[in-house]
Amino acid sequence: MIQRIDYLVDHGVDALYFNPIFKATSNHRYNTGDFYQIDPMLGSSQDFMTLLDEAHKRGMHVVLDGVYNHCRRGFFAFNDVVENDWFHIKRFPLDAYSPGDAKNFLGWWKLKSLPKFNTSNPQ
Repeated sequence: MIQRIDYLVDHGVDALYFNPIFKATSNHRYNTGDFYQIDPMLGSSQDFMTLLDEAHKRGMHVVLDGVYNHCRRGFFAFNDVVENDWFHIKRFPLDAYSPGDAKNFLGWWKLKSLPKFNTSNPQ
């Protein structure tokens, strides 16, 4: 993107919109496992800061699609669900890895691979 930013500006682009960029196990990255680390396949934190600087120098906006109401099954807090109230658990034992919809916990759009955070928990 940094190498092609002038091309975009020349064609009237004034904003860049990105799907989630945080480290994840899928190409869409809506199932992040670390909200503090940019997926290495997309570049480094320094690369992202350079992109922001270059975009802002040209008057462009950068918008990130943030997904802060769900994560991936391997997220540390989901693994710790027995001891903490980080998710919407309906009943135990959890069935997070078999095929089908999420039935004993809430998942985004009922997807087992995207467990929803309990955002009313202050932790």
